[in-house]
Amino acid sequence: MGNLVFVTNLGVWPPAYSAKRNLMTLKSCLCLPLLALLWLVPSSNAGATSYTLTVIAQGSGTISTNPVFATYPANATVSLTATPSIGWYFAGWSGAASGTTNQVNVFISGNLTVTGLFLAFPIYPVTLATNGSGAIDLSPSGGSYTSNTVVTATATPAAGWVFTGWSGAASGNANPLSLTVDASESLTANFAELPAFTMSPQGVTNVVGSTVSFSTTAVGTAPLAYQWYFNTAPLAGDTSPTLTLTATTAGEAGFYEVVVTNNFGSVTSAPVALVLTNGSQSTNFVSVCNEAALQSAISAGGWISIGCNGTITLTNTLSITNRVILDGSHVAAMLSGNNSVRLFYVAQGASLAITNLTLANGECLVTSGAGPADGGAIYNNGGTVTLTGCTLTNNSAIADIIGGAGCGGAVFNNGGTVQIYGSEFLNNMVFGAYGHFQYSPGGAGFGGALFNTNG
Repeated sequence: MGNLVFVTNLGVWPPAYSAKRNLMTLKSCLCLPLLALLWLVPSSNAGATSYTLTVIAQGSGTISTNPVFATYPANATVSLTATPSIGWYFAGWSGAASGTTNQVNVFISGNLTVTGLFLAFPIYPVTLATNGSGAIDLSPSGGSYTSNTVVTATATPAAGWVFTGWSGAASGNANPLSLTVDASESLTANFAELPAFTMSPQGVTNVVGSTVSFSTTAVGTAPLAYQWYFNTAPLAGDTSPTLTLTATTAGEAGFYEVVVTNNFGSVTSAPVALVLTNGSQSTNFVSVCNEAALQSAISAGGWISIGCNGTITLTNTLSITNRVILDGSHVAAMLSGNNSVRLFYVAQGASLAITNLTLANGECLVTSGAGPADGGAIYNNGGTVTLTGCTLTNNSAIADIIGGAGCGGAVFNNGGTVQIYGSEFLNNMVFGAYGHFQYSPGGAGFGGALFNTNG
């Protein structure tokens, strides 16, 4: 049996009835038992109705509801928000909701079920390769990445190589490179080898009229081009790894070098000398007054013309191991030891001939041990020294030790030959004492200009 409701509408009573009659009528109507009246009239809204909303997350992620209740009244609106886990993405709704947006509203019309689908991002490998000598570093490292990961690739060439560009998954030569991984990728870094010598040219000593050759070998990414130079000037047509000179003349004596070039760089050999020993003129030339130029010429040996005016200041002693002629006939030039180094050491069997040069400020200083200080400007150790028209000035041999001896302020000759023509020695000095110019027992100095023993 259903619920009954008694409904009274007072507005249907005739208006002429008195209030008293109205009240009596109402009382007479209410005289029926209330329970009996409720059973007589059915009602459609006597009780409230609620529904459940079931939410399912399929995959790795969470779904939040707003508001949050165990049940919801009919026609209520509930907001659902899908949040994927790291490495996953929201794919869409099914059941009582649809679409792919991660937020959706659901209208309650009964007991409902909504499913949110989460899918994992795909993982893609990045395969690396190199063309040439070098390496590729990836950041983040690993080699396999979640789709849409941005990876930084850095190409590092090996020594003697250069990076030239990317191929495969990327192009161009940006380095580092930003690469978005959205599929399986293969990335190649391309490197080119710079020119480099595997065999450098070597100096040649011969006679006028001979045939001589300079050769080199080099590596580098092809093609390689060669260009030979004589005294820094290019030799027209000499563009192969070997330079051959036939029937040499005195004018071809000098310095040769080769430049090897490819599309990525170049390398220049050290200058090497062609020395012609039987010529009637110099075969070697120093055009700038600096130590490097003079040292290079002396290493080659031969007849060296000094072609500059001024002072060449030495930081290291010049070692003579072959035949050297230093010709300053047409210049006003000075070699200076700057009061810190001896000027020349002449080895046994070698020869040094000097013309019209000033040899100044050479110093041999001994501050420890028991040995003497020998030869401020020249130490001749069994060779031959010839000085013509030279000035030797302000050179010194100082033994700054107890009982020390200084010998040969300008020249010390040990078992060799020294020949001096038209030259002068000025203000050269020897000293043997402790405390530098202070009296010391046993200190001595011998040969302020020249000291000779067994020679």
